[in-house]
Amino acid sequence: MEHVENPVQLLKRLNNNLKKNGIIIVYSPNKNSLGFDILGSDSNLCTAPFHLTYFNNQTIGKFLKKKFKIVYLKTFGLDLADIYAFLRDKYKFKFKDSDLKKIFSYQSIIDEANYSNHLRIVLKKINNNAK
Repeated sequence: MEHVENPVQLLKRLNNNLKKNGIIIVYSPNKNSLGFDILGSDSNLCTAPFHLTYFNNQTIGKFLKKKFKIVYLKTFGLDLADIYAFLRDKYKFKFKDSDLKKIFSYQSIIDEANYSNHLRIVLKKINNNAK
């Protein structure tokens, strides 16, 4: 959805083409994430002109709930790997492999807090006038 100029129009078209109880799976960057908060426009997910719209848990929920039942909405990510890669590439910063393994093990805490850099959403059509 972040790649299209009008995500509302896209969702309307998808909704119209879904069969009764059809589902859509969405995978999109999460604007309110540790990676975005630390890296800002240096985030590898901040890729204008390819990403035109950014969402977070709250905005995607408001955006979708009129046409779809949100079956699943959670974040997962590689925030710590992205931050490390940025520090490594820009500042030649290096960690020992044993330190990296420990640092990256904390990603699950970020995921559980819904503060990761990717939204994963499963939507189900709720319109009874389905095909």
